[in-house]
Amino acid sequence: MKHKAKRMDEIRLLLQTYQRCGFYKSTTRRLQISKNTVKGYIRSAQTVYGSVEQALLASDKELYDALY
Repeated sequence: MKHKAKRMDEIRLLLQTYQRCGFYKSTTRRLQISKNTVKGYIRSAQTVYGSVEQALLASDKELYDALY
């Protein structure tokens, strides 16, 4: 991913919001961030962990290493 790195608390909030909403568009509206940013983090988390739920179970270090 080529973008300005987000803090882990921001990434976790993004993943949690997407998990609750289930849609990119709802997540982008609630967090006021780009749809492409949301898509990128969600796709990366799903590729590495298989699901957003599994990604949220990972420690901050594991999640950081997986996403960056």
